[in-house]
Amino acid sequence: MLVTVAFALAGSLPLAMFWTRDLLGNLYHPVRQAWMNRNIEPRTRATVLSFQEQIASMGEIGGGPPLGWVGSRFGVRAAIVAAGLVFSPVIAVFLRAAHLRDHVAGPHAPIMESPPAELA
Repeated sequence: MLVTVAFALAGSLPLAMFWTRDLLGNLYHPVRQAWMNRNIEPRTRATVLSFQEQIASMGEIGGGPPLGWVGSRFGVRAAIVAAGLVFSPVIAVFLRAAHLRDHVAGPHAPIMESPPAELA
């Protein structure tokens, strides 16, 4: 999110900066998937992963046209800043999740105590 806003406000950044942002995003996806696969109960894993992708698609459908309008009306830089700001509430969600984890299981506790038998 911060990289997207910085890219928009920086003016004429080299194209390599945008590629770096894209590369980091591409590296994040498999790490997130591996974490989710490890920490979601096997009996609900497919449902949770499917729901996650459905929410992402709804966000693209619901967010794309308004951000496109911002880009058409105020310029690409404004649209990129708006896109970065749209994702800013995610920070609060992660902080809340960390807070809940700390109070329920302790600050460094794994989500699952041990892997399911089929993963061991």
